[in-house]
Amino acid sequence: MDKSNREFARKLEKRTKDFALMIINIASQLPNNAVGNIIRYQVIKSETSIGANYREANRSVSLADFENKSSELLALFTSIARKRK
Repeated sequence: MDKSNREFARKLEKRTKDFALMIINIASQLPNNAVGNIIRYQVIKSETSIGANYREANRSVSLADFENKSSELLALFTSIARKRK
């Protein structure tokens, strides 16, 4: 991986971490009742998985491993985009 790719990967990891922290902060403001707890759990679980999946793909041991993990991440992004339309 050349320097520009490493820099891009590092920046994207930071952005996904910052996004996860923002989601956790927003979700913590939901009401503390049965519905709020369920929504909070689901939102945090789904939105923070993006960064975790990216970091896992970025630490792949081979190109084939990276492609496999990246395709799983692309499917997750696509799923989220469809839900937001």
